[in-house]
Amino acid sequence: MTRVSDIEYICTTPPSKYTGDTRIEVCQNEVNWHYIERNLILYNGPKVTSVDPTFGVTKNPNKSTLIVKGDNFACPGDCNHIWVRFTNKDGDRILTKGHMEGSEVHCTYPEYPSPESLDVDISFNGLDWSNDKVKFSYVDPFVLGVKPRLISPKGTTKLHIIGYGMGNTTAA
Repeated sequence: MTRVSDIEYICTTPPSKYTGDTRIEVCQNEVNWHYIERNLILYNGPKVTSVDPTFGVTKNPNKSTLIVKGDNFACPGDCNHIWVRFTNKDGDRILTKGHMEGSEVHCTYPEYPSPESLDVDISFNGLDWSNDKVKFSYVDPFVLGVKPRLISPKGTTKLHIIGYGMGNTTAA
């Protein structure tokens, strides 16, 4: 426990496999423990398994929704503290407010200045993040050309699209 002032201390919670109500006690001499009559709730944090869609345009002109799916998506109390974090390769972060819809978290994905893939994480308290490395890719397509120009109405022609800012979306 680190003393900040006469009335403030900072400590880190120990790891635990227990979930549920937890009693808090403090001690400065490792003998005389004092129950402080404030309880915390330990819960299994969220785990992001996928996002839908997996990519979107950089400007997001239609304010499109990103659906985040995963495990342990249950609010441990107040559901007004759900955050979705987008982190780029340099560690820069953008936070946006999320909300529960059924067992999923929904948010409007934020605008981003250039095509790039970002990690998407969830927090239900603004402090503990999922850190699961699930990606959302931004695209900003500028098409230079499409070949062939004459195609069959049967829908079997493979197109070769040439351009910039399309990103690696892995969608056919």
